Amino acid sequence: MVEIAQSVIQDSLPRAMEKHIDLGYEGVSADSRGVRILGNATLLKELIRNLVDNAMNYTPSSAETPGVITVRVLSDTAGKVVALQVEDSGPGIPAAEREQIFQPFYRALGTEVDGSGLGLAIVQRLKTRPQFQAALAGGTVSRTTHFALHRLKLTTPTDSPSAPAEQVGPAPSQEQALFDLFDVWLGAMVPKRWARRAVTRNAIKRQIYNVSDRFGDRLPVAAHVVRLRATFDRKQFISATSEPLKLAVRQELEQLFERALRPEVRT
Repeated sequence: MVEIAQSVIQDSLPRAMEKHIDLGYEGVSADSRGVRILGNATLLKELIRNLVDNAMNYTPSSAETPGVITVRVLSDTAGKVVALQVEDSGPGIPAAEREQIFQPFYRALGTEVDGSGLGLAIVQRLKTRPQFQAALAGGTVSRTTHFALHRLKLTTPTDSPSAPAEQVGPAPSQEQALFDLFDVWLGAMVPKRWARRAVTRNAIKRQIYNVSDRFGDRLPVAAHVVRLRATFDRKQFISATSEPLKLAVRQELEQLFERALRPEVRT
């Protein structure tokens, strides 16, 4: 857990420095007793990354008055409990809005921040490998040169199992049980195989969530996964944060979602 949290901090430092945010770690050391947990390291890292990204989005900061974000891993060896905390110096969440922050595409009222409004919603849902596997197995509904969009239609208990007109691929009840919220669900997979640098992977993931924001109200109730499936030419795009790369990724993601929304033509 500690190594994963520290890795997220390291990956996020360039953006934190750009925004004049003091990002750091407090808590137990990696070799402390009782801080190892059983779980999926990839999904856990994604969870922590989304919490940190959300904190950076909502933490006011300037060169004169830097914001502060602290990631903590705490351990109670007697109670066999490991706690993860992400604390920031932002404005906090009003009590009246706290039940809404886990809804997709929701942003706190009165804020103008970067991002899609999916951060905490994704944190709530990216919990297990089976969820990702179920969405990936649901079927591929769209492809571009570098991306693929996978979808598993989610059905409510009142939906008829004999009418899967919009369903892409099989949706056994066992897979449906993995998702307790019947609304739009979206996750991003950016394998290290296709994007070696962490800063590149983070930039592409942010683009995925930002572009999905524009299509959120048009996507069906389903579990969606956008997967990077090929490398962007490093000779053509030297910098991971260059405007040409951002533009290329954004345009291709727009094509990906547009293709997925086209009516199926039956012959």
